[in-house]
Amino acid sequence: MPTIEMTDRIAAKNLRALVVDDQMLSRELLCAELAEFGVRTEQAVNGRDALAKVLAADRTEPFDIVFTDLRMPELSGLDLIERIHHAGLGAMPMTVLVTAHGLPAQVLQDSAVPSHPDRILAKPATTRDVLEVLLAACADA
Repeated sequence: MPTIEMTDRIAAKNLRALVVDDQMLSRELLCAELAEFGVRTEQAVNGRDALAKVLAADRTEPFDIVFTDLRMPELSGLDLIERIHHAGLGAMPMTVLVTAHGLPAQVLQDSAVPSHPDRILAKPATTRDVLEVLLAACADA
C-alpha cells in the first residue's frame, strides 16, 4: 500500500495524465485512481482524439503520462504510442498500455508496431500497479 511519503512525492510533482479508452467506465475508474494520488487527468475516447490532445498539450502544458487501452476503434493503443514517439514532441510523455488482452510479453510479441510502451498494465489496474507507474514517472520527471 502507498505510504504518505509516496503520495506526497507524487503530489509534489503535479503530474498530468491522459487516459485513453473507448469504454467510459474504464476511463473513469482509472481517472479516479489517479486523482487519489493528486494526478490531474484528461480523457480521450479513442486514439485519434488522444493524439490531437497530446499534440495540442505539447505547446502549452504537456502530459507526463499517457495511459492507453490496447484495442480501440480508429487507432489502437500501440499505433497511438507509435505516433506519439514519432511526433517530435518537446516533452515525451511516459506511455502506458492498459490491456485485458493477454500478458505483457504476448501483447508485444503479437504486435508489428516497432515502438513499445514504457509500461504495460493488465486490466483492471490495481492501486499497486498505478502507484509503480506514478513513482517511475516521478523519477523520470
